[in-house]
Amino acid sequence: MIVIDFSQISALGMMEDPRFLWCFGDLARRLSDDSEIEATCIHEAAHVIYLEELGITTFQYHNPRVIYDAHERQCAIEMAAISADIPLITATTPMEKSALLILVSKYFAAGGAALLKLTAKKDPGDTKDFQDFQERLKILGPKKFNESPAFALHMWEKAKDTVTKEIEDEACGIKMRIQNKAKEIKPSLFRDVPRIALLSDDPRAFS
Repeated sequence: MIVIDFSQISALGMMEDPRFLWCFGDLARRLSDDSEIEATCIHEAAHVIYLEELGITTFQYHNPRVIYDAHERQCAIEMAAISADIPLITATTPMEKSALLILVSKYFAAGGAALLKLTAKKDPGDTKDFQDFQERLKILGPKKFNESPAFALHMWEKAKDTVTKEIEDEACGIKMRIQNKAKEIKPSLFRDVPRIALLSDDPRAFS
């Protein structure tokens, strides 16, 4: 039984709320589909591989969860994910800054690019990745372009194309690294506990 984190919902006393029940049921359905789990692992593994290119090797793993969005007044589903503390890496020359910008762009775009290339999914599931990329671009991008939607989209599409080509290039080894990493991180993203744990307030069901 894969753990679903609904601790926030429980704390809010919303366990019987129809909005939660619908989201919980939908998430449980998705977690019963092996292709959904595979796609999530591939997506997150690609992020990890390109984070490693930035020298980052420590990650946090987040299990599937249902949360309450107070602004939208709705419950929302979040599939498993990884996150990392990305330091504010600086560059001293234009060439270094350009190279860093390309690496960071590839990190954000890698998940969706890998998902489309290595699974049968048609939706890259990278809307939030692009939003996060735009925020990071405000820090790293050239000042006259860093808030330009056109510049952000240009860098995004260029990064996705580059990652796709690197996955296609067998000699590059990125494809195999992503696939191996997906297998490695799967137990951390989708933790399995006995069904009895979910029925007896076992802390593992809410971690």
